[in-house]
Order: sequence, then structure tokens, then C-alpha cells
Amino acid sequence: MHFRISLFQKGLILVSVPLIFELISYGVLADLYKKAQADANQAERAREISDSINLIVRDFYDMITTIKSADFATDPSMRARKEVLVGKAFQEMRTVQNLVMDEPRSKALMDEVQMKARQANETLDQVKAAYDRNDVQECLRLRQSLNVLLKQIISPELLSLARQQKEIGDRSPERQAYFRQLISQQLAIFIAFSVLLTVVLAVIVSNGITRRLSILAENSLRLAREDELLPALTGSDEIAQVDQVFHTMAETLAEATRVERTLIENARDVICSIDKSGKFATVSPASSKVLGYSPEDLLGKHYIDLIVAEDVAHVLASMDALLAAEGQEPFETKIKRKDGALIDILFSAHWSNQEKTYFCVLHDITERKDAERMKQEVLAMVSHDLRTPLTAIRHLHEMLAMGTAGELPEGARKLVQRADAASKRMLTLVNDLLEIEKIRAGMMELNRTKIPAANLFDACMPIIAPLAEEKSVRLNIIETNIDVFADPNRIIQVIVNIASNAIKFSPQGSTVTISAQSKGNAVQIQVKDQGPGIPEHMRESIFNRFQQLQQGDDLNKGGTGLGLAICKAIVQLHGGEIWVECRKEEAGSTFIFTIAGAADSPT
Repeated sequence: MHFRISLFQKGLILVSVPLIFELISYGVLADLYKKAQADANQAERAREISDSINLIVRDFYDMITTIKSADFATDPSMRARKEVLVGKAFQEMRTVQNLVMDEPRSKALMDEVQMKARQANETLDQVKAAYDRNDVQECLRLRQSLNVLLKQIISPELLSLARQQKEIGDRSPERQAYFRQLISQQLAIFIAFSVLLTVVLAVIVSNGITRRLSILAENSLRLAREDELLPALTGSDEIAQVDQVFHTMAETLAEATRVERTLIENARDVICSIDKSGKFATVSPASSKVLGYSPEDLLGKHYIDLIVAEDVAHVLASMDALLAAEGQEPFETKIKRKDGALIDILFSAHWSNQEKTYFCVLHDITERKDAERMKQEVLAMVSHDLRTPLTAIRHLHEMLAMGTAGELPEGARKLVQRADAASKRMLTLVNDLLEIEKIRAGMMELNRTKIPAANLFDACMPIIAPLAEEKSVRLNIIETNIDVFADPNRIIQVIVNIASNAIKFSPQGSTVTISAQSKGNAVQIQVKDQGPGIPEHMRESIFNRFQQLQQGDDLNKGGTGLGLAICKAIVQLHGGEIWVECRKEEAGSTFIFTIAGAADSPT
């Protein structure tokens, strides 16, 4: 049968077994001490009995001597002495009786002695009376009776009892020495055996624990060296459980290492580590494909040797910044491949202060950069080759509508108007595309200045008022004296775009309200309409590119789907936020965006 013994139980055995033995030893020694104490008490009692009997014998002899005196009958002092002796004798007899209470034979002997003593005392009183009567014959008879009683009182049995008790008392020192020696011997044996038992148990338990812990420690070192572990410990105690968990952890780590190695070896990006001196310490196999260098070629090579000359200062500054900060945004640089070709690399690095090492990922973004350059070329082409002809077409439509080529029939005039609207929509789309790409490319510059929000609203009115009048929508501009710090033209563009959308989606006779209010150091500008509102699932997506509200034909007002995306980009360039709110208890939507207040303007 297999018993599971935990470390706690082993420790309990190590403590409890010696403790139980010590308790047994204490019990044995306590019993010996109790016997020694009982023997000492018995010796003391025997001495008291022997002494008391000797006193009884002495007192009775004195009493007989006293009453034989010729002056006994006439001398009061002699009679008083007799009373004292009688009292002392009876006191000693009571003492002996109390001491032999548990011994029937001795008690019976003392009862008989006491009875004879009472008879002797009565006879003494009769002797006194005979003296007083001058009855000589009676005195002689009574004295003979006293002699008989005295022999019966001081009997051989009484003297034998006294002698026996004296022998018991005399043997006490020898017995006490025997008990002391026996206690000392037992104590020495118990101490020696207890120490031996404790040592044996400690060696057995500690050897098992120490040996198993040493195996556990050895496995820790083997795991650190990535060597094969020793076989798992058998048993079910805590150490065996820890070792089993350790083996499971080692297998998990080995599997994670295999997965990590597989991922690194098959990663398309170059994963590497660079020591503090700037030399490659480890390099993934992807370097052969991305950089043209095998990992062996790069080990020990300084990473700056790969960077093009014009980017060296920027790369060194970015890497040095990692030493002073917790993190650093990835940066772009150009690297010269082994074959001499230049590639664009997104360089992500992290500095480990503990290992004094940079951990880096080199991502090839050459294709993306080529695509961006191609996109810029396409945008340039659109700007030149599309916008210019579209502008010319619009001028042509305007000239035809004005009758430059003669009066047009009604049908032709409608066709020209439709063509002009289509070309206008196409030109707006091109302009919006160029605008948003310009923002994404970081080419839009802001000319910020301190300006009253009321001036921005006034500048918007000539643009949105005609549309509001056409839609029969009332504009409500809330007066304000708040100043903002922003690019006026860009903020006007945002307000016009949002307000135009609000007017388009508002029913006739409704109101569009434009207001501004301070919120801490920022200013919130709000455009509120009384239209159908915006579904909750679209309140964030409408700020994405090419997103339009499509709830029905009556709400499809056309547009490029880029207006709110441009508004969001402009607001974010100002460091603000933009969102829309729709309350169930109110009709319509409220577009809100924040920009810096005048208090944040530079002095």
C-alpha cells in the first residue's frame, strides 16, 4: 500500500516521535520520583512512630518512678508531674494512632495500649485515694496492678513495632540514594536515546529532502543551460509535485522556444539584437532575403555600416533616445543591401537596460514607399490632368449657359445644367481627395492665430445662408465673446461643411443652431439641427472616408463622402476631437468639435 507523506507530515514525524518518547521518559522518571518521595515519606513516618513509642515508654517509666515516691500522696508537685506525664503519654499515643491508621494490626495494638494506659491512669487515681486513707495493703495491691499494666503497655509487640519503624527509618538514606541513582541512570539513558532517535530521524528525513532538492536545483541549472533534465522525482510529496510542475514548465518553455524559433526563422522581417557597442549579436534568417546578408555575415558587424550616409545622424539620435526614454516610436531609414540596392526600412527598437541590448525589428517598407510615391505621382496627375480639364469644362458650361454661343433651346439648357452639375461634383471629389491626401501626407500647414469665435461664425454666413434660404431653414447663431487659437480658414471650412450637412438633412421650417462655449482650456463649437438624427451604429463611422448616411432616398443628399473625414483630420491637426450626439428626447443631431482656447496661444 502506498501512503502519501507530505513534507509537513515528515516534519511532524520528526518532531512528534522524539516528543512522544520524551513524554514517556518523563512519565517513567515521574513515577520513580513519586516512589522515591513515597519511600521518603514512609521513612519519615516510621521515624515519627518510633520516636513517639520511645516517648511513650519513657513517660510511663517516669510516671511509675513518680508514683513509687513516698511523697506522691502528700506532695502536690509530684501529683502534678504525674498529670503532665499522663497527658504527654496520651498525646504521643494519639500521634501514633494517627500514623498507623492505615495499618490494622498496628492500629489494634495502639488501641489496646491506649486502653491499658487509661486503666493505669485510673489505677493511679486509686493509689492516691488509698494513700489518703492510709490503706497500705490497698496501695501495695494497686502498685502490683500498675506493674502488670505497665508490662502490658510496654509490651514486646510495642517495642517490636518501634524497632521495625526505626529500621525502616534507618534504611531511608540508602533507599533514597538508590532512587537517585536509578533516576540518574534512567535520565541518562532517555537523553542518549532521545538524541540518537532525533539524529536518526533528522538524517533520514533531511537526506531524502536534501537529495530531492539537489535534484530540483540541478534541473534548474540544466534548464538554464538548455540541457536535458534529470528524470522526474517519484512520490507524491510537495517536492515531487514541484519537480513534476518543473518538468511540465520545462516542456512548455521548450515548446514555446520551438514556436518562437520557428516564428523567427520564418518571419519576413529581420529580427535581431544589437549590443551597446552597436554590433549585431543575433540575427534571424530573414536577413538573407531582406538585406542580402546571411546571419553569419552580420554577426559582429556594426549596424551603422548598413545605413546610408545621409540617415546616419538621424538613426544614431533615435537609438540614443532609447537609452533615456522608456520607448521610442519606430523610425524610417534607408539601408544599402549587400548587392548595393537601397531599400526603405521601418526600424523598431527596444532597449533592455537589464541585458544592455537593443532588440530590433527591421521591416522592409520599400514596396509601401514605392506605392506612396506612385500615389503622389497619381495625385499630381489628378491635380494637373483632371482638375484643369474639369475647370475648363465648367467654364465652357457657364459660357454656354450665358448664351455666348447663342440662345440655347430649353432642352439643351437643361442638358448643359446637368453636365455642369456633374462636372462640379467631379471637381469637388477631386479637390476633396487632394485635400485629405495632403493632410495624411503631413503637407497641410496651419496658420494659427487668436480670433473671436463670433468672427468665424460671421465668415460662414455668406456661404451657408443661401443654402439655408433655399431649404427654408432658419439659422440661429448664438452670440459669444469667446476667443480661439486656430487657423481661421480651416476652422471656417469645418463649420461650413458641418452646417451645410445639417441644412441638407433638416426639414423645412426647422432651425440649425451654431454656438461656442468654453470647456476648461478648450472651446467647444456645436452645430445642432432638427433633422432625423443619426443611427447609433453610424455615429463613429460617418467620420471615415467615403461614408454617407443612407437611410432612404429622401435622406440621400449626394456628396463625396469625404467632407466629415476632412473635418476630422483638420480638427485633429488642431489637437482637438470631433463627435456627434443624438438625444432620444430631442430631434436632430449635434455635431461637436473642440479646439484650443485663446489661453493656450503662445505669448
